[in-house]
Amino acid sequence: LVAGLALVLAYAMLTRTIQTADELKSAVNLPIIVALPKVTAKKRRKKAGSGLITAESDPNLAESLRGLRVKVKKLLDSPEKKVVLVTSTIAGEGKTTVAINLAHALVSDGHKVLLLDADLRSQSVARALGEKASGHNLLDCLRDPDISILDLIRTNQEMKLDFVSGRNTDNRHYS
Repeated sequence: LVAGLALVLAYAMLTRTIQTADELKSAVNLPIIVALPKVTAKKRRKKAGSGLITAESDPNLAESLRGLRVKVKKLLDSPEKKVVLVTSTIAGEGKTTVAINLAHALVSDGHKVLLLDADLRSQSVARALGEKASGHNLLDCLRDPDISILDLIRTNQEMKLDFVSGRNTDNRHYS
């Protein structure tokens, strides 16, 4: 029993993961705009293809996303701040869901938005918007000077949202 407790205590002391928003704030020395609730994989699979979170589908996440929209709009009022980056450390944490919902909210409020899927290996924005993932992607544009970023822009008519998201890239071609 003592050895088990000692092992748990040693693990807790040696673990360097961030558990709370306060720990994250002190680690990166940046303000935390919003903390989103965890959504189970089961709930996320149900919504696959729509990309949008509604109050009916998940009220807690929908409320948090509304708070995010308000705070981002306040930050974007400054003329020099026009880019929002949504990122995380691993796949499946909800980057695409948050990015699509935030982009849709900003478009609905009259902002011009270009949603750029910069995941070079696994393009998912087109699929989440219910569009076919085809054509050139961002990596093609970076490699080939004949392909302009303007050639990659597509529009989701339902959401009136401009986006760049192409087919997935074969991992063997990275270099």
